[in-house]
Amino acid sequence: MLLGLYPYDMPLALFAAVFVVLSVVLRVDPTFYRTMLAYLLTLAAMVIVKAAKPVLMGFAVITAAVCLRLHRSREPREDLEVKLLWTH
Repeated sequence: MLLGLYPYDMPLALFAAVFVVLSVVLRVDPTFYRTMLAYLLTLAAMVIVKAAKPVLMGFAVITAAVCLRLHRSREPREDLEVKLLWTH
């Protein structure tokens, strides 16, 4: 989805960086929460770095769709767990 913005690759790099931080450094589990948080934090970061308005609006629509889909999911959800890299 974001690869279609090539050569304007900042949103893709930003999303990848946020997802890696949430997966490795902060270790947010389960993936349901990690995915939702990654989209929301990337959207916030895109606002902060002042991404182009069409890119920002498009990503906002994608974020809303993903969050709505995750929220409406009927699969059982585990409790949110956040751990730092150096803790077990």
